[in-house]
Amino acid sequence: MEMNILIQKAEWNTSRYGNDKDVCIVEFPQIICKSTNRPFKWLPTYEQLEVITKALKEVEEKSWNNKYEKVIKNE
Repeated sequence: MEMNILIQKAEWNTSRYGNDKDVCIVEFPQIICKSTNRPFKWLPTYEQLEVITKALKEVEEKSWNNKYEKVIKNE
């Protein structure tokens, strides 16, 4: 899935973020939002990124590393 990382001013909820602050946006150009008819944009929080990173590490340790070790042992 394609994604773009953008640094820009918030386009929504300007009362919370203000127009003078930049934010980091993850844009998914292939996913079109029904309400705006534009690509879906996500403003991730540090907490969300921590949860995603933790889940990726867990999957890698449990699934990918074990498979890699099995391939090495079989050779």
